[in-house]
Amino acid sequence: MARCTQDQRRRRPDDHHRRLPNDVLIDILTRLPVKSLLRCKCVCKNWYDLIQNPSFAHAHFRLQKLQDKGRIFFQYLRFRFVDDDTSKYRYALFPDETLASDACHDIDFLETPPLAFIYGPVNGLFCVMNNDHRFIIWNPAIREFRILPDHLEFPPNLDVVNLCSIFSGIGFGFDKATDYYKVVLIRHFRVKDTPVVNDISVHVYSLSTNTWRHLNCLDYLSPEYLRRCSTCSGNGAYSDGVYYWWAGTGILAFDMGNEVFRVISVPFILPVEFDKCDVKPYNGDRIALYQFKGFPESGLDKYCDIWVMEEEGSWIKQFSVGPIPCRAFQQGVWKNGELLFLKLIQASYDRRYVFQLVLYNPCTRELRYLGPAEDFIGYQALVYHESLVSVNGTKGKLSDSSVILQ
Repeated sequence: MARCTQDQRRRRPDDHHRRLPNDVLIDILTRLPVKSLLRCKCVCKNWYDLIQNPSFAHAHFRLQKLQDKGRIFFQYLRFRFVDDDTSKYRYALFPDETLASDACHDIDFLETPPLAFIYGPVNGLFCVMNNDHRFIIWNPAIREFRILPDHLEFPPNLDVVNLCSIFSGIGFGFDKATDYYKVVLIRHFRVKDTPVVNDISVHVYSLSTNTWRHLNCLDYLSPEYLRRCSTCSGNGAYSDGVYYWWAGTGILAFDMGNEVFRVISVPFILPVEFDKCDVKPYNGDRIALYQFKGFPESGLDKYCDIWVMEEEGSWIKQFSVGPIPCRAFQQGVWKNGELLFLKLIQASYDRRYVFQLVLYNPCTRELRYLGPAEDFIGYQALVYHESLVSVNGTKGKLSDSSVILQ
């Protein structure tokens, strides 16, 4: 038998790559987790170009969502950092409901000071805002981020210097027509030291231009909806090119493509015992309206009716849950329709709130307290699917450096 020369042996792996049909290669690679694909980029230039391609990234993400129920993305502080003025929010990924600390993956390269609000995920990306109103778009799976520009231009007739600016709504989503991500900011301006609203402005950021634009011609929409779509409490959800907020008496929707607002009616009349409503994602690609009502027998519990939107204006009541503790805050839907809640278990005079993650099964009405067992002070828990989607465009390079939003 003829022996291969050393040069032939060195060429053989690359020859195998070339002989593998492209559709077979794509089918294999799209089934791998993100961490493995980042290593596969080093195999050869062909694989690198394929994995970097945005179309491959979106195909991989769609398949991963079908195969995987997602991880728990947790935003937290720790007790030992509480008395430190430089304490930062940190982020961790838990692979399952055990929330075991030895299985936790700390995403320690991104640190944000309190307060930090996180929006998303959308295709594996988050938008993060800190208490100085600075924003980043972030993919924790590939350690990539983009800091959004600070400068926003306001119309000349708006006296922003002598008015107090308050964010009414923040939305983060994907424009399917241009394949770029957008952030929408709704803010109203109040006369200082009074509740009088003087004006409302809307700005849209596009990843394609890396700039903010002021949105004009909003006369077709009642200003009341723009004032009442607060998202700081976690209200709001993105689905299929549209961002949705609860706005007091209806749902305000913003189309990321044509950048137009519209109002969507709700499936019920607000009852006397109505507590509040939240708009949240439901099973990934749909949105749900969570209507909370007090439980009068005890005063310590509440019920939640969950309405799922099949199409705009068409709702189906999925189920009612409860009684649940009044100090439990709905976070999302995980695995087989189980609901994630953050339950407040400790509060002190200096606003140090300690939460525990709870999983609610609507079929058995069972509450399971998941933890974490560590000394977390948790503020948000989300269902997250990792992705290869870049925040830097087609040829964006991975960033190994850390960023501090301050």
